[in-house]
Amino acid sequence: MSNAKKLFALLLALLGLMSAPLLATAETAEAVAASIDWTALVVAVIGVIGTALSALLGRVWVRWVRPWLEKRDLTDAAKIVVEAVEALLGRYCGAEKWQLALEKMEARGFDMDSDVVLDALRAAWKQLDMAMIAAGEKKAIEEAEPPEAGGV
Repeated sequence: MSNAKKLFALLLALLGLMSAPLLATAETAEAVAASIDWTALVVAVIGVIGTALSALLGRVWVRWVRPWLEKRDLTDAAKIVVEAVEALLGRYCGAEKWQLALEKMEARGFDMDSDVVLDALRAAWKQLDMAMIAAGEKKAIEEAEPPEAGGV
């Protein structure tokens, strides 16, 4: 027998000898089982589960929820700015509207060097264009792209 097997056998024998007096009578076994306080173990398990759930929720927030909220905020802000600029300046002044939209987005605290912000503005511009075509205020032949993207 190897040393590890001998040590394991010795530990099992000691464990059996130590538990033998407790199991000698049924009354003693019930008394030992009744005297065990499970409160600390239950509190520890609840703490571990709570910590794991908290870490999981933190990961979900950082990875999915916060970026979704930031994207939604940017999309809403771009739509509001484009519609406000359209209402202020009206039609047929695309370059001025685009410049004013850029200024208003910058005033709201968005980084105008970011492609994401410019893409959101272009998307809102195109959505407004499609809405005007659908409403019959504009013909589909007219170009309504932002001046920076090639239209006027």
